[in-house]
Amino acid sequence: GNVTLSQPTNGAEAKLTLTSKSAAGNSRTGIIEYDADVEKIFFINEGSTVAAITSDAKVGIGTDSPNQKLVVQADWNGSLSNNQQLQIQGDTDTTLQLRLGYDTTNDYAEIAALKSGTGYKNIILNRGGANIGIGTASTEGKLTISYTAAELPTSGTTSNSAIQVISSLNNQLNLGLNTVNGDYGAYIQASDNNLAVPYPLNLQ
Repeated sequence: GNVTLSQPTNGAEAKLTLTSKSAAGNSRTGIIEYDADVEKIFFINEGSTVAAITSDAKVGIGTDSPNQKLVVQADWNGSLSNNQQLQIQGDTDTTLQLRLGYDTTNDYAEIAALKSGTGYKNIILNRGGANIGIGTASTEGKLTISYTAAELPTSGTTSNSAIQVISSLNNQLNLGLNTVNGDYGAYIQASDNNLAVPYPLNLQ
């Protein structure tokens, strides 16, 4: 049959309270609560709201005010441990994982594929075809990068290149478009990590 919980008092929430004891005998409480004034369902664990669902089908984890279809709210410090905000994993092998996180300490986002406890794995983009755009939604090549052209990098400056390759020895290969004296050209530059010492560029 059906189970209906109602709260006839105006402005009061309808609550389903679940209480259980741990093996050590400690009492724990979880609550499912519906608030008609804000039209949200709240999931409360030990007094803290851990998730919420709005009337327009938005889900919040770590927040009770999601503004997108799914919002996961938590801080992450960039550690390679299991602290990213979102993880997708296999069923047969749960160590195969895709992790998505935003490092709120160092201000960058990360997407990582890995086998937990073993190492990182490959990430494939658009295996079935089509193009990829960085900085643009209008792609004409397999990879289109749109960015603001800058002067040719020199010693002590930031590379500002469209593509930068850095080796384990910190030497660099920079590719980009420049605006030197109105000469809208392109450059390929090999150098040390400070852009101070030019290195040979070999084409074979």
